[in-house]
Amino acid sequence: VGDTKSGTTIQAFLSFDISMLPEDAVITSATLDLTNAALFGQPFSKLGMLLVYDCRYQTLKASDFAIGPILGALYTFAVPPSQPITSNLLAKAVQEQLDAGRSRFQLRFQFEKPRFYNNQADYVALGEGRTRFVIEYRH
Repeated sequence: VGDTKSGTTIQAFLSFDISMLPEDAVITSATLDLTNAALFGQPFSKLGMLLVYDCRYQTLKASDFAIGPILGALYTFAVPPSQPITSNLLAKAVQEQLDAGRSRFQLRFQFEKPRFYNNQADYVALGEGRTRFVIEYRH
């Protein structure tokens, strides 16, 4: 997530299988660990805050690729994450998908600024590390 050397915007989508959760589970916490993601260039100083959105799992359409910040971010990062994050909004988003009978949970990542023309790629490679999503629940 960030931009390429030519200034092309890069968004990231992470999708998680939640089908193993019991239908009547009550989500008590959700923790996302991005601490091992690789950093290329200077995305936080060039592109601003990294925004994390709940992206309802479906076939992606053009409106899912919004450029620039929009309201409703579940979490924001001003610097690379140094510890796993958890929030009530994240747990609530998982609960809503579970209650709707969905088997997948998807997050969309984008920076505040869509690009910064500096002839350098500035991005966070989420796939370079071991991304973990831990859901705790009561049954």
